[in-house]
Amino acid sequence: MFNHIVLAYDHTDGSKRALNKVIKLKNVSPESKLTIIHVGAQEDLDRTSLNVAPTTPTPDNMFVGYGPSITKNQSDDQSNIVPERDNDSITLSEVKQTLHSYQIQANYVELHGRNEAEKIHMYAEEHEADLIVVGTNNKSKLEKWVLGSTSEKVTKESSKNVLVVKE
Repeated sequence: MFNHIVLAYDHTDGSKRALNKVIKLKNVSPESKLTIIHVGAQEDLDRTSLNVAPTTPTPDNMFVGYGPSITKNQSDDQSNIVPERDNDSITLSEVKQTLHSYQIQANYVELHGRNEAEKIHMYAEEHEADLIVVGTNNKSKLEKWVLGSTSEKVTKESSKNVLVVKE
């Protein structure tokens, strides 16, 4: 069905529904590669281009860990290192526990940046995903206008198939 599924997860109710949909998709297509990505807040807002810090599943699908993300223009200057954030680790750990209970293996990737939608679709492009799964949340029109809608932006910006899981 799909070779590589990417789930954008941010610990909201919408992304939890999307996770449940991905679990069902993996039951139908167990050979599909699954990557869970979380876009964390970037402390240094003037940095725009960051690498990802992936993890690899172990035989028992437990969290191995991930190193700091580093800007693409790497140098010996340690100021380019973006520190791991505790909230981001907690978010991915909860997903890992859920998937582990279903015996589903996945790769876990932490991205950092201001534009979540851009980071999600760029990751999917670079890693040849053929499906991006995102959830929606009930935002008022004012909230959407002020904050924007990540799922809507991913759908518009990505050339990949996007499954939007609604309430």
